[in-house]
Amino acid sequence: MIYFQLEDLPNNVKSMLKSIDLLAMCHPAHLSAKSNREKFFDSIVEDLNALQTNELYIPALGGRLDFAFSIVADDHLASNDIGGFQKSFSNGQFCRHRHINYDQRFIHLSEISHVQRTKDQHDNLVQKVLCLNNNDVIGDVIDKSPLSELIGFHAVVLLPNDVMHDLHEGLCGQVLLAMFKESSTKRLLSYAEIEDRLISFEYDSYDKKNKPPFLRKKHLHKGKIIGTASQQMFLFRLFPIIFYDIINRLDTKGCLYLFT
Repeated sequence: MIYFQLEDLPNNVKSMLKSIDLLAMCHPAHLSAKSNREKFFDSIVEDLNALQTNELYIPALGGRLDFAFSIVADDHLASNDIGGFQKSFSNGQFCRHRHINYDQRFIHLSEISHVQRTKDQHDNLVQKVLCLNNNDVIGDVIDKSPLSELIGFHAVVLLPNDVMHDLHEGLCGQVLLAMFKESSTKRLLSYAEIEDRLISFEYDSYDKKNKPPFLRKKHLHKGKIIGTASQQMFLFRLFPIIFYDIINRLDTKGCLYLFT
């Protein structure tokens, strides 16, 4: 399912659920055929382009407004699909923002730099892929984007990072691990004591939906934060409350406040 929202509306209108509209709906299996995929996305592009080229009358505002396409928001796999990038993150150039090979992922950024993708360079890669027409992957590109004819859209600049994977499961998890490790290294709390405190913490009834699973010391020894994206983010936000007595003694606490 694909939804769209008009961002330029006043906050009192944009905050209403009915300001989010269903644009298209289709079973993924139907899109496996290239002809079906083209028909599906061509109609979406046509509708969104019409919205950008024709003014839209808003009765509640008593006037007509112009709109411009701004961004596509979805998870990494869907973004790669929409952008015409390979749908694999375990080989080749797996990042749609920079040219980085999978075997370079653990090299510290102080030792290597990764070239940022540009519009012109990406367009050249797309043309090479289309000319070869043999299912080859060139620089992570496998095809042109199905939204390539959408006014204002480009796969390199309008497919942002995935908040769930990059922030909640990515940065938040790494910051939590860093703070737990520092707590242990400074002998403020052992991993066993951290586990006991997490287990004994009493969550509010409203918090139980996102209550993270018990983080055992074996997970900390392995450098692993378990739980869903929302659970990891919830633990991240509760850290200053659960560990109120040591938070100000941690050098890594700055990262905590940076993201909250």
